[in-house]
Amino acid sequence: MASKEREELFGLDPTMRLSAVFSRSENAASQAKLLHEQLKNDIYMIRLKQLAWKEYCRVMDAGSSGTPKSISSILDESGLKEQIKTVTVKAVEHNRAIHDTVGQVSPLPRTARFSNNERLECIRKARSAWEQGINEELQAIATESKRPFLSVRSATETNQLIELNVVQAPTEGVKFLFDSEDLLETGIAIANPNMNPVMADRYMGLLKLNLPVPSLDQLIEQFAELGCGEAQFGVDDGHPSAGAKFCTTRHDEGESVLQQGSILDVRSYLRRGVAPGLRARMWRRACGLHEEPLPSEEQDFLRLRVECDRLELITDELFLHDILTVLDDPRYFIFDEELKEIIFSFSRDEAVREQCHYQIHSPLLNKLQPTFPATTAVPPCAVQPFLGFATYFAPLCYVIKHRASLYTMSRLLFCQLWCRLNVLSGDSNTLLPVCKLFEVLLLQLQPRLFMHLVNIGLQPLKVAFSWIQLGFVGLLEVDQLLLLWDRVIGFMDLNIFAVAAVSIFMVRAEPLLKCTVEAEASLVLQECSRLRIVPLMQMLLFRDAR
Repeated sequence: MASKEREELFGLDPTMRLSAVFSRSENAASQAKLLHEQLKNDIYMIRLKQLAWKEYCRVMDAGSSGTPKSISSILDESGLKEQIKTVTVKAVEHNRAIHDTVGQVSPLPRTARFSNNERLECIRKARSAWEQGINEELQAIATESKRPFLSVRSATETNQLIELNVVQAPTEGVKFLFDSEDLLETGIAIANPNMNPVMADRYMGLLKLNLPVPSLDQLIEQFAELGCGEAQFGVDDGHPSAGAKFCTTRHDEGESVLQQGSILDVRSYLRRGVAPGLRARMWRRACGLHEEPLPSEEQDFLRLRVECDRLELITDELFLHDILTVLDDPRYFIFDEELKEIIFSFSRDEAVREQCHYQIHSPLLNKLQPTFPATTAVPPCAVQPFLGFATYFAPLCYVIKHRASLYTMSRLLFCQLWCRLNVLSGDSNTLLPVCKLFEVLLLQLQPRLFMHLVNIGLQPLKVAFSWIQLGFVGLLEVDQLLLLWDRVIGFMDLNIFAVAAVSIFMVRAEPLLKCTVEAEASLVLQECSRLRIVPLMQMLLFRDAR
């Protein structure tokens, strides 16, 4: 409205002013009426859509007859239903680590590699220095021995290796890049500059980092299927009268789960232990594989075996030295050939770099030899050999006989679980938080024992660290170890290792409290061959229910 018209309008009395406004707003009124009609129509449309959606939901109700029931039956008959569940579970778990600390799971693809998601700068710096030190050590070995990182064998050497069917490498004077003690020293040296130094000094454990760990109540709830009221392999199968019936019943249940259950059903079954005859198939299904090995697994394994014969790596002698160390154990010496084939194939498998949930070592790239691409990692798997590496593969030789299936399962377990036990990270279900949980639990449940051991010069974590890092291989008898791994794979949770370690300290509490020197206490903790690990964990978690 122009200023002159506004002056004329406000110069009138109120009645005339209102009349003038209405006379000049006929067009606006018609527009408002039109808008009102349009809005009313929109409301009707929204209401119609709501009613249509309710009707659609009623029709699509799984309990009603019609199309949904037909789709469900088709999925069941074709076997696609279980495959869809398996793919969904694998996709969600593939992205779980990003949201571990807040308890959320995203179905979306990862936006960055796990190795770049470390939140604490002090851990990130320590990890970078650790990885750089390992690569420098390997470079020093290559320089000292005057050997290339990788080279192609001659035809004569290749033929000799094929005849022997094993990779040969010298082991005299070989030293490991690192061992559990080196990794522990690096972990306990990490300090958060923002932490109150007074609080850090008061903490009696070795790991000063304030890492989030689950409480005892949370562990009890999380591992409820370990409870005393649940029938368990490792407990009930040893009953003198009812043990045989229990084993038969559990075996039949397992067969039913394998035939009709999803990956979640298989994992739920594993949480109470598995019949030895079903373990190989159960583990494969629980990790998202088919029960029986596929032809593609055989082809992949044969391809890697050819690479073992063709390509020589500077790390071969280090891996072989570790294998020979494991073979010194009378429980695993019979698997000489299997371990050499599996581990040397693993070292040449580039797929490990992509499949590992955590990149545990920074890839040492080949930049000196023009005959190989500059992006070639040494070794191609990007996992550097260390003392105890072969222990992750040895127990599986008792479970799986087929070589290609053994390799596939070994690689998958390392990429999903064992890599977490060799990475410096503050993420839950990795090495440092699991070790922190061990110290917190032991301090909470056995404060007197903890203080006594510290006073005689033995930090509990110095003993338990290698147990946890190497998955209790070498400490427990094979049958007990496999029962423990049943639970780890069933829950897909490494915190069980912390529970198992604390339970061993608790059962040895009486003789440990009588020890007066560190060596004596260490000797008490070395003898665990007669322990039954499942009842010990039940004693810790559900002691009030017994």
